[in-house]
Amino acid sequence: MKFTPLLLGATLSLAPTLARAQRAEYAQPSEVMREGLRHVVDLSLGGEFLGAIHTPLFNPLDTAGGFYLRSRNLLGGTGAYCVGADADLLGGSGGFGYRVQGYLAGAGLRWGEANFASLCGGVGVSRIGSAVPTGGRIPVELRVAQNLGPVRLNLWANAGWIFGSDFRQNGSGTFKFTDEFELGLSVRFARQHHYWSTYSAGGGVSFGVMYREFMQAQTLSFTLGIDLTGAR
Repeated sequence: MKFTPLLLGATLSLAPTLARAQRAEYAQPSEVMREGLRHVVDLSLGGEFLGAIHTPLFNPLDTAGGFYLRSRNLLGGTGAYCVGADADLLGGSGGFGYRVQGYLAGAGLRWGEANFASLCGGVGVSRIGSAVPTGGRIPVELRVAQNLGPVRLNLWANAGWIFGSDFRQNGSGTFKFTDEFELGLSVRFARQHHYWSTYSAGGGVSFGVMYREFMQAQTLSFTLGIDLTGAR
């Protein structure tokens, strides 16, 4: 056992190094990188086909096709701040139409994996056909997004008040309190996946249908696109 003093001396000399190495496995709270603000980002883009159901005055857009982009962002935890943007571009029998609007203020409620309900308002500009003047639009939207196993549902109701174009006001026949009204539903055929401890993401093909009332006309639209959702 003549090596015992040597082994004991080596152990004592290495003990501080081993202790430091062991402590290095555990990060201090101040050393952990902050993950940032909690959020949900919901993005949808694709193509749209619109057909008229009823046009009593004249034909602003009997049939039309085009593209759309929609984004809704919730910033915060269970109770969140809501912002977003829309862009629609259509062309067809009645000419050229577009709608661009930003949702600048709103509130939302979050639960589960990127599920949310939001109420947002903002301002925008739109045009319906070549014969209809451009007008400003004040939209207010109620939206609910919910994962149901392998699919994700997005349901919304959007009321709009027109300014700068008297011809387009009082255009919603069913909903008298607003100038324009839209009711929509989209279904994404892909589940939301959970990553790490607080992150989830999902993306896939979506199919949607929208009912609109404007200028005493009623239209039905079908969309085919891609929906992407990320959340923390």
